[in-house]
Amino acid sequence: MAKQKLTAADEKAIVRFGLDRFDRNDPNKTGWAQYNQLTGEKVEMNEFMSRLVELVFDLYRQYERGDRAVVKDFDRMKYIVLKLDSDVYYKLID
Repeated sequence: MAKQKLTAADEKAIVRFGLDRFDRNDPNKTGWAQYNQLTGEKVEMNEFMSRLVELVFDLYRQYERGDRAVVKDFDRMKYIVLKLDSDVYYKLID
């Protein structure tokens, strides 16, 4: 699946969470990885995507602790992962 274009709201969310300082187009996928919390599968990715996925996991943990205010941010950020790298999304988040 080709990368989808991010909306202006997506770009604002990236800036709001401080992810704009990382190069999302960095082709280097070594040294950065996340693991599927159920299967343990390791997924290599660049630093931007790794930090984005970690943010999604963190927002989910906040929701599980009862912070319902994070739902909108969680949904936005997980769909940014889907738009930028569907393989990462399906292996780690879906």
